[in-house]
Amino acid sequence: MKKIVLSASLLLATVAGTQAQEFQYQTPPKALQDLLLAPPTSRVSLSSDGRVMALLQVQDFPTIAELSQPELRLAGLRVNPRTNGQSRVSYAVGIKLKTLPNGAEIDVKGLPDQARISSVSWSPDNKTMAFALTTPGSGTDGRVELWVADVAGATARRLLAMPLNDAFGNAFDWVSDSKTIVACTVPAGRGAAPAADAVPTGPAVQESGGGKKTAAPTYQDLLKSPADERQFDYYATSQLVKVSLADGAAQPLGQPGVIQTASPSPDGKYVLVRTRHRPYAYTLPISRFPQRIDVLDLASGAPVKTLADLPLADAVPIGNDAAAPARATTPGAPTCPPPSATWKRRTAATPKRKPISATSSLPSQRPSRVRRSCWRPCPCALAA
Repeated sequence: MKKIVLSASLLLATVAGTQAQEFQYQTPPKALQDLLLAPPTSRVSLSSDGRVMALLQVQDFPTIAELSQPELRLAGLRVNPRTNGQSRVSYAVGIKLKTLPNGAEIDVKGLPDQARISSVSWSPDNKTMAFALTTPGSGTDGRVELWVADVAGATARRLLAMPLNDAFGNAFDWVSDSKTIVACTVPAGRGAAPAADAVPTGPAVQESGGGKKTAAPTYQDLLKSPADERQFDYYATSQLVKVSLADGAAQPLGQPGVIQTASPSPDGKYVLVRTRHRPYAYTLPISRFPQRIDVLDLASGAPVKTLADLPLADAVPIGNDAAAPARATTPGAPTCPPPSATWKRRTAATPKRKPISATSSLPSQRPSRVRRSCWRPCPCALAA
């Protein structure tokens, strides 16, 4: 009996000693390190005229510090609250420019150490590249900044002092004059982020009515409470600005909102803004939230016309080409503000081919039918 008790005591002491050990991250043998840490193939971005190629040096592996960054999952978005940007991005860490076909590869100078580059975009005249540069920070001081690189001089500089709101990604776009960029920024004086409720103040209630039967797909990262709604509004709300390439001066356009996209018209006179708004849903992602589609004057920022104010898309059939019975917008022709296209959703009880009409944003112009199709058009179909 004494032997059994003594053996049990030794076993417990061994287990306790094992649990008390503090393990550190280990490194593999050098042969494996050389294999895993070999420089990855650079990404390529070509200018529209095909004369210059940008080689984006890809980040090999994210660091432990990057993997441990916080992440909020709100309405289908995954946001890093420290930077107000997307939490899962494959960054480039450097840029090289090469004149085709046989030019030398030239490093772009002026980038900070450990640069995290994303959303590279060429200007229409191919003389400048714009990109987002993320600074993770150690607390709430992280940010996503708008930078530009001069192609001829291979030099980069920060263009905009205020941080971008990159929660949706692609937070900026070039205007056709190659001298202006429209960008979604963090609103000035936004204040501190709302705290998550430590203790719920009431039950989570969802109401349904009308007796309407609809498909109910399963989505991830949805809103779950009023606290989630407040955090979503905080991190998704942005102020649209017009930025001068010459000096970085920013002019606000319109009012702050949950701006998902902002697309300048090809003639450089207008900007098409898609804004999501309440009421939000707890069973659908942001792509189904109510949305308002406005045309703003690019010179003054004043509203020109509201093209559509669409309700919650909670009755969309399941299918690759399914769409809510509503209006969608597409980029405009070079001589007018953006038109819109209308269609009816495909169901078993309706014909497959439905009319698609192009509608001008100006009240003085009447809509005209451009084509019939059995498929819902993508924006490029009507922009050509």
